[in-house]
Amino acid sequence: MSDDLDGISVFMAVAAAKGVRAAGERLGVSGSAVSQALRRFEERLGVPLVQRTTRSVHLTEGGQLSRRTDHARRAAKGE
Repeated sequence: MSDDLDGISVFMAVAAAKGVRAAGERLGVSGSAVSQALRRFEERLGVPLVQRTTRSVHLTEGGQLSRRTDHARRAAKGE
């Protein structure tokens, strides 16, 4: 299930929704699947992108940079 989730898409959904469960609702998957996919993405990058608490997530410095970079990439492509 979560193997099908693209890491950057999951990260962007979590960042936009400001939460794992809300991102899961947007993506049509469970919060657990989102959390697992996000953790795998962070491990691949070697950088924590979000700081997790029991009730919310906050972007780390690396997460903020990744989000800005993705926005810039999409703008350059005209998306």
